[in-house]
Amino acid sequence: MSADPFSEFGQQRLIRVKNASGETIPACAAMRITGLDADDKSLRTVDKPNADSQTDLIVFNGPTEIAVPVTNDENEESGHGQGFADVPVLALCYASDPEPANNDSLGTASGQWELRAGKAGFKVEGNSLTTTAGKYAQVGKAAPIIAASGARIYATPATSIVGDGALNVVSFPSVQFDTDGYYSGGAPTRLTIPADGLYLVGANLYLSSLDDSLGTEPDGMYWSVEIGLDGSFGGTHQVASGYMNKSHSNNAPLKISMSAPYVFVSGDYIQLGIAKYPGGTTGFYADFWIVRQ
Repeated sequence: MSADPFSEFGQQRLIRVKNASGETIPACAAMRITGLDADDKSLRTVDKPNADSQTDLIVFNGPTEIAVPVTNDENEESGHGQGFADVPVLALCYASDPEPANNDSLGTASGQWELRAGKAGFKVEGNSLTTTAGKYAQVGKAAPIIAASGARIYATPATSIVGDGALNVVSFPSVQFDTDGYYSGGAPTRLTIPADGLYLVGANLYLSSLDDSLGTEPDGMYWSVEIGLDGSFGGTHQVASGYMNKSHSNNAPLKISMSAPYVFVSGDYIQLGIAKYPGGTTGFYADFWIVRQ
């Protein structure tokens, strides 16, 4: 561990968090992501871990406490902080537990900010550090073994879209695979999240020239593709997006591919929206997929 154990915090991947625990979150505390803020979908709400040896959706606070949000506070970022999603990271340890040593196993305890001895999920990397503010250890996390989970749906043969600039939500009649009920024939535009977690989502769009429109439409024609959250598109509901502009006349098929990681909560659903402008009706093929990380 370096002489200044906090010096490496700037090198880690950060996510924006909001304190939903009702109490001040200590520096370097283990925090559980509980969902998305109602007013800002890019902001994760966090609370104490709610199970022993928990690793899924656990991030660590940095070297600054996160206060309880103040209602009607003029500071719009009241109760906001940053969570460190990568390891190794400096973690707060329980003061009365034995001094952590290199390769010791530590883990979360239900209802506590500190990592505890005798739990699992994290391993000490180096020596611990005790200051007047508390006991800390640099920890790493072994990748948990998680059963593969995901789905891929597709629209074939070609689906049509009218080039009026309006967003069209794509309906998918076919399923390549679906491990956990992401897809339902009763809601063929949706992939529904079965459990809280980090997922990788994506889509591929193949623009065909079934009506010869790609070769005859004017330069400047564009296609916009977006993955939306819970029935809304754009802004904080935009999970991923792609764009293509036709800059020269030819009749060659075009492709758009996009993907992005995103933290979802159980019951969220995503949809694929496509817009085209200008021009007449054009055909396309599409696939839409999600994999739990």
